[in-house]
Amino acid sequence: MFVSLSLFAFPDQEKAVSTVFDSQATSMILDEDRFLMVSFGDDILRIDTETFALATDQVPVLIDNSDDGGADLTGNVVGLAIRGDTLFASQSDGDFLTIDLSDITAEPVSTNVIDGTLGPLVVDTEGGPDDDKLYILDKTNNAVIIRDIGDGTDTVINLVDDLGAVIAPVSLVFVPFPTASSSSATDKVYVTANSGLVFVINEGGSAVAATISLGTNKELPALAATPEGNFLLVVNRTDNVVHVIDTATDAEIDADPGVVGTDPISLPQNGALQSVVVTDVTDPGDTYAYVTGSEGISVIDLNIGTTGFSEPTVLDFNDGGSGDDDDDPLVLDSDPGLIVASSAADGYVYTSNGNATISIVTDNPFVTIAGGTTSLGDTALTTGGSFTVTFQSDETGTYRVLVGGDRTANGTEAATGTVDAVDTDVTTASIGFDAGLFEEGTNRIFVFVTDAQGNRGRAAVDITVDTPPPQVEIVGTSFGNEKIFVEFNRLTVADMDRYNIYVDTDPSVLATRTDPNGTLAQPSSGNTVEADVAGLTNGVTYFIAVEGVDQTGNIGLKGTTLPGGTPATATPEVTIGLADATGETGCGLVRTEGRGLRTESFVILLTGIVSLVLFRRRMKVSFFLVVLLLSTQSSALIAKELTPQWWSLEFKGGAWMPMNGTTKDFLGSCCGPTGAVEFGFLYKSKFGVEVGVGYIGEGGRAVGAASGAVSRDKFDFTMIPIQNSFTFRADFKEDQLLVPYAKFGLDYLIFRENIQGDVTKGVKLGLHAAGGLQILLDKIEDLSTTLESSLGVNDVYFTLEGRYAWVDGFGGSGVDLSNLTFSGGFLFEF
Repeated sequence: MFVSLSLFAFPDQEKAVSTVFDSQATSMILDEDRFLMVSFGDDILRIDTETFALATDQVPVLIDNSDDGGADLTGNVVGLAIRGDTLFASQSDGDFLTIDLSDITAEPVSTNVIDGTLGPLVVDTEGGPDDDKLYILDKTNNAVIIRDIGDGTDTVINLVDDLGAVIAPVSLVFVPFPTASSSSATDKVYVTANSGLVFVINEGGSAVAATISLGTNKELPALAATPEGNFLLVVNRTDNVVHVIDTATDAEIDADPGVVGTDPISLPQNGALQSVVVTDVTDPGDTYAYVTGSEGISVIDLNIGTTGFSEPTVLDFNDGGSGDDDDDPLVLDSDPGLIVASSAADGYVYTSNGNATISIVTDNPFVTIAGGTTSLGDTALTTGGSFTVTFQSDETGTYRVLVGGDRTANGTEAATGTVDAVDTDVTTASIGFDAGLFEEGTNRIFVFVTDAQGNRGRAAVDITVDTPPPQVEIVGTSFGNEKIFVEFNRLTVADMDRYNIYVDTDPSVLATRTDPNGTLAQPSSGNTVEADVAGLTNGVTYFIAVEGVDQTGNIGLKGTTLPGGTPATATPEVTIGLADATGETGCGLVRTEGRGLRTESFVILLTGIVSLVLFRRRMKVSFFLVVLLLSTQSSALIAKELTPQWWSLEFKGGAWMPMNGTTKDFLGSCCGPTGAVEFGFLYKSKFGVEVGVGYIGEGGRAVGAASGAVSRDKFDFTMIPIQNSFTFRADFKEDQLLVPYAKFGLDYLIFRENIQGDVTKGVKLGLHAAGGLQILLDKIEDLSTTLESSLGVNDVYFTLEGRYAWVDGFGGSGVDLSNLTFSGGFLFEF
């Protein structure tokens, strides 16, 4: 049957040849039409089917990384299979590799399967929980290994003929069901051998389910299933024929009803058949098989109708002008080997050839972009820029230039025109920068050519778009002493480098200024950025502008206004902290208002010094006490006091809260961390005199001395409280579990305020009253006896305390440091 090839649009012409390998491919597979994965030797390369060139990101070179803590990836790749985002590769040294296609440049994971040679592999492409299986040919042991991807377990199926002879496997294919002919059949794997046998393995099976004989000692190098999975084509190299098998019955179908017997499809004009692929085509809307051999590609219209398999037709690609029909194959640049086909919508067939090239077979127009680039060359497109694309097509028609999208032509149109002559340069109209069309960074530009029959070909090229950063949005301003602060939204463009900050008393000058008052590097995170400019004059209003600069020096528009459109301004002024705001002038440690030494101050200071000396002497003992306390376990053992009880030592920590309103405004109402040490003298376990030393670190925002507005200047406020207390403990019996107590006494608080290097320090006197609860911890196993006998510690308590202090210089002027403190700690009596 003679078929006129010009009537249809199935892949029927070798449109391009690409040399990217050192040898003929050992395995090829398409990743959803988007990438062609090709292996040869111990390499795996990825070809971009939009540009028909090597993709930017590639699988790492397969080398031995074990010396650097990685895996030994060496080994010739003999099979490729894809499931979802994972590429599996079998190797001749008994390993298989797992490659994450979403992170393809990461090192593959290597898994050893056997100490021998693996062959090709296939994977269950379905997504169910029981479908994560790899089927790998074991060339050393003549078997099929079924690897459970999830748990790593293997099922081994040995291949033998009817007489029990071991059979070497050659190729395999996975066929999913249900199919049009069998709605309830099980998925199957078919394995060929050069003995003329095809083995059938059912999904979940642990043995060969059936064996199909296609003759004695026939070489069966390849097989492929139809897209619906209802028929299987097996290449017979010995006889130069292709057998057709019904996958529902696993029986061969007669491909030539006009001849008696069950006949395969004969390909007399092609020799040394290599590989086969079956694909649907849109025009003439049928299923075609492509078979490679030493003479080229034989193309077969399988004529699979709605009622089943019909008589196939081998197409003739060279009738010599005589109208003969002798099934001549499509001749390529070199003899083809492996072959794969894209989807019907894409319309491409790819072959790996004997001269280490890849052929692209299609009926679509083939488009090439001159020089593989645009008129931009190596430069980037930026604001105000434009470019053109010069290309050629091997067919006339119309063209569209699209920005973005993919091979399905779903990008945004940038230019259109016609191709009036084949293989002739066509230059598009100038395409100008458009912020709504281009994105910062890499942009893919497609040229699509559509011929008179509606077939669409493509070529693609990448350009770099390097635009200035967006305009900075200022969200707030503030002031400090001889400085201003500006807060703005952080720009998120990938190549942001820094921000330029400008200030000037004349707003019109900001528009033309190119010498910034300061710069700030792009922070790595955050939604907003704060910058400051120092060295300004207090009392002068400054207008503010901020602009972004990217890594190549492009400068964005200046932001000069606040939300709402008002100009961004700030007026520096002298700033003050809590002490200055309350009229506190500060004083010496023991001197107040020039009246000399105060007796009570001297006594407090002397007591504090003595307590610190005693504290230092007891430090090692106290540290041991805490460690011993925390390392023992509870018990009901209670010991009688063995030594006199005269002294107390307490370590405590808690929260300090100011009570005065002005102090709260500056330091906040809650809660400054505080810590203290108190040392005391005990009388009959009930009465005591104590001295304590603590530390409180606080700070806040300074305010303008003239305006009273909160500024961005900060100040630190440090306090060292020294306290004398008279204590009463309601301790009425030995080993009393809960002991309430009350304290009152004199406060002597040393403070120091630092605002931008301006220091105010002084002392405030006051009184305090406190109440709390001591919880006896002596019931911890052996603690009481051990501490008392070895260290002289009679009792250990956990304390909870609330304390109110009136620290305002007994109603004097200046800062009021009255406070409420809640604390907890450990008390040792000895």
